[in-house]
Amino acid sequence: MNENDLQEEINQLRKRNAELEDILNTIPASLYINQIDTIDDMTTGKNIWLNKFALDDIGYTPEEIDSMGFAFIETVMHPEDVTIAKDSINHLKNLSHDKIYKYVSRVKPKDKKYKWQYGHTCIFKQKPDGTPWQFLNVIIDIASQLHTENQLMDALNEINRLENALKLQPLSKRELEILKLIAQGMTDEEIAGQLFIGKGTVHTYRNKLLKKTGTTNTAALVAFAIKCGLG
Repeated sequence: MNENDLQEEINQLRKRNAELEDILNTIPASLYINQIDTIDDMTTGKNIWLNKFALDDIGYTPEEIDSMGFAFIETVMHPEDVTIAKDSINHLKNLSHDKIYKYVSRVKPKDKKYKWQYGHTCIFKQKPDGTPWQFLNVIIDIASQLHTENQLMDALNEINRLENALKLQPLSKRELEILKLIAQGMTDEEIAGQLFIGKGTVHTYRNKLLKKTGTTNTAALVAFAIKCGLG
């Protein structure tokens, strides 16, 4: 290959690269690439790239995002949803490269209110030993994409389902079993008889459930269970 041919190939590659960059920047979705240097330590995480749509949507400059590191995620995500970032990494690191983690979360652009977004996360690059290193995130603003009442209701139902699933994750299999029976109106004595365990053991589980669900009494615990579809 002579020098002129090489220069022509370089020009073609530059043109193609510019075209791909234009496509990425005009896609009506926020695209992020996050890097986790130590997979079990989220504080080593940082954003390394985002498209123009994401920059315009989130309101922070690249310099502000770079300076915050992992704190950027903690800053823009609702406090109750920050664990989604860790959950997605834990889910993906044990699966093959082509798996996707889907979620809904509340995100707060700079100087604006929280809004609901629907996200997909997948592994973008791995280290030589196969450890996930970089993650591609595709995020869509739910409100701006919905145009009918039925779509909105479907989205809200999905949000509620995912929220409730997250609330139930900390509960053990036995705790879920007892929570279902409590929601059915059974007393500690009745539950003990059905599960062949001591009444005191049921009472201990009930107290653990109150603590884990953030409820203060049985009525609130029952309401929580019903909301999560256990009633």
